Amino acid sequence: MTGRPLKESKRIVRENQLEEVRKDLEGMPIRFDFDANPSLDDIELSMESYDEVYGEYPDIVVIDNLTNIRADISDENRSAGLEGVMDWINGMARDTQSCVIVLHHVTQKYNDGLDPIPLSGVKDQIHRVPAMVLTLHKPGDSTLCVSPVKNRNGEPDTSGNKFATLYFEGDRMNLEDI
Repeated sequence: MTGRPLKESKRIVRENQLEEVRKDLEGMPIRFDFDANPSLDDIELSMESYDEVYGEYPDIVVIDNLTNIRADISDENRSAGLEGVMDWINGMARDTQSCVIVLHHVTQKYNDGLDPIPLSGVKDQIHRVPAMVLTLHKPGDSTLCVSPVKNRNGEPDTSGNKFATLYFEGDRMNLEDI
């Protein structure tokens, strides 16, 4: 939002020098919760506090990363446990009318992110609940491709070979449509 390089933005946050960017961010209803392993209760509390401050729920919520959410998930039934978390998130999205984006990993074969990732490449096959599943691959330094491998309201391509190409400026985390 400030146009500053990511390295500088990290420094500003880590050194609590937010006054440097306060004017750039003034009036933007953006909140960050840096809890590395939030529980579902933590997420709910964060949503309620946003509503308390701004009088409405956020338009967009990004959860980074599904597997970092603290929930009772056993190793032998990991997939069902993650689906349960996705069910809860889906309910929260409906209740708050927020667009909730949940980041998740892919299977080892696609970890390098260089080639299109099909729906079958989603780790633990957690794709029953979401209305949309997008996979990302990065074929070049300044290119990011987004594949709609599941789309209840549009045409999906489970192979991942149909994608939108975006300009990606990694040092500023800037995306632009090309």
